[in-house]
Amino acid sequence: MTIAIGPTTLAAPTAQPSRRNKVYPSASSAPKTQHITTQLNNVEPLIVEWNGVANAHGTTLSASTWATDETGVLSLSSPTISANIAQTLFTATAHGVALVRNTATFANGYTAIQWFRVKVRETRDWT
Repeated sequence: MTIAIGPTTLAAPTAQPSRRNKVYPSASSAPKTQHITTQLNNVEPLIVEWNGVANAHGTTLSASTWATDETGVLSLSSPTISANIAQTLFTATAHGVALVRNTATFANGYTAIQWFRVKVRETRDWT
């Protein structure tokens, strides 16, 4: 499943973000995969603040594409971009593990990728 959004800004997702769902990639370090554990049927945002990369390249975020390798584990919806921030909502639909990729395209043509690894559990037992 891939969803993309161009330069048009839409209303922000309504789910409340937590620190584990938000990342701040840097132009000076290699991207790191953000690991998230959630419960079945939860709806949560994934947020990437691309300010560090945009500022280092003297540009702004112009497009963002979200994709997952496991559409049976989670579904993506409501992608938005605003002020160098890309976000989407995911719904945990089955227990398992899914990788989510955000590909950011900047106004100068530069692209960058941020990965999330989402583990969906049936209960709150995080062990």
